[in-house]
Amino acid sequence: MLGPFPRASLALAAAAVALTLCVADDSSCTLSQQEQFQLDVLQVHEAMRREREREPKSPTCTRNTDCSVTGSNQPAEADSDGDDGSITDEERDLIAKRLKDEDGDAIEAVADGAEDSDEDEQDDNQQFDWITRINEKGEEEELRIGVRQDLSPQYEHLRPIWEERMDKVDDYMWESYDDPEVRPLIDSNHHQCSDRDASCLQAALLGDCERLPYQMMERCGPSCMNCDKMLYQRRCPYDKYAPEAWAPGDLDRMFSRIVAEANGRYSDYDVTVWSQPEMTDAEIVAHPDGMFADKPWVLSFENLLKDDEVERLLELAEADGYERSDDGGEYIDGKLVTYYTKGRTSYNSWCAGCDNDPHGRDVLARIEEITDIPRTNFELMQMLRYQKTQHYHLHHDFDHYEVPRQPGPRIATFFLYLSDVEEGGETHFPHLNLTFTPKRGRALLWPNVLDFDPFSPDPRTEHQAMPVVKGIKFAANIWAHQHDW
Repeated sequence: MLGPFPRASLALAAAAVALTLCVADDSSCTLSQQEQFQLDVLQVHEAMRREREREPKSPTCTRNTDCSVTGSNQPAEADSDGDDGSITDEERDLIAKRLKDEDGDAIEAVADGAEDSDEDEQDDNQQFDWITRINEKGEEEELRIGVRQDLSPQYEHLRPIWEERMDKVDDYMWESYDDPEVRPLIDSNHHQCSDRDASCLQAALLGDCERLPYQMMERCGPSCMNCDKMLYQRRCPYDKYAPEAWAPGDLDRMFSRIVAEANGRYSDYDVTVWSQPEMTDAEIVAHPDGMFADKPWVLSFENLLKDDEVERLLELAEADGYERSDDGGEYIDGKLVTYYTKGRTSYNSWCAGCDNDPHGRDVLARIEEITDIPRTNFELMQMLRYQKTQHYHLHHDFDHYEVPRQPGPRIATFFLYLSDVEEGGETHFPHLNLTFTPKRGRALLWPNVLDFDPFSPDPRTEHQAMPVVKGIKFAANIWAHQHDW
């Protein structure tokens, strides 16, 4: 069997040189079978070099050896529980309890992978790769890896490396199974991290895990050995030393600076103060009514956007396509469950092209200059479309689940109106008794966190989008986070 290829050999380098000279000479030439083999190995060398050696934690029966109970040379039975990857009735009940709109109705929840249910049912008729091991108690355990892997005839000469990779995958999967955080992604109930295609291992050898990381993670997690990367906290670990946009007191300083310069460099925007603090932080904390005894900052900018910028933003949103707006989500038993409720009926589009468009860049640069928050802390601009009767119930832009994650919480919202509305569609702040009518080119700015604690939400800035009565409302959210988003 071939070795692990810890570094490129002279033979591989020689084969690469031979191919280079062959192409440069622009003449008909052929490589020997040995040179072709070496070049194929060279293609996967870089991926192999980065792999760390993994030692199994307990005796393992791999897919390359004769297994006493279940191996890849035996057809595996379909899952006894018949799970198709969609959410269960119990999960749906749990979702209904966790999320209610103002009428108490949670109407729809979609889990990642639910759209693949037909495919998973079809998989039940396929043959699967299983691995077994003897655990510390002397008991035999088995684990399903996914669809049985095949090697195309054209790559048969790579079988030794293919089998070596298979052994590494098997060891990795047992390590992942022993990891309490990762186990729910690969256990017998969900198989969220599973090789769903018979060519996964071959594609991994040929470098697709590096070329197409997200697609391969979804389709070929075991072969890419990245099941753990499906967890956000593993893929993007929290850096407690990451720069923070706001320290305590910075929120008030930012708004005070904008107001102080309203008649100077921001005079073209017609800045209006609709709400501002009147008490010190100490007075708020000591007051019997707490923070509700005072008011948060809320500003409007009547002429923030130019007509050509509005038109271009609408064009970019239309090009990306609008989809039903969700009402957030959470991980339940290793699945990301997204909520769609009667409380939010608008449609949205994430403007991926805004960063690369001159008009989009101008708008983002303007907001960055006003807030003095780095643009790297902004999410993608969320484009919104509200048609007749569509609305968004009372909500807050702060998401608690983001606090321990790398971007941190949404600390501020810059809300852009991209159209007038004949009737309805107002933005209402019930705790502040403020209501804003949509006006093309207008923008609002409010904080989502407390001045003395920028990692905690300010409940006073809860708001709602009132139903559109006549016309169509177009708008956009720009959310700034505490850390680099």
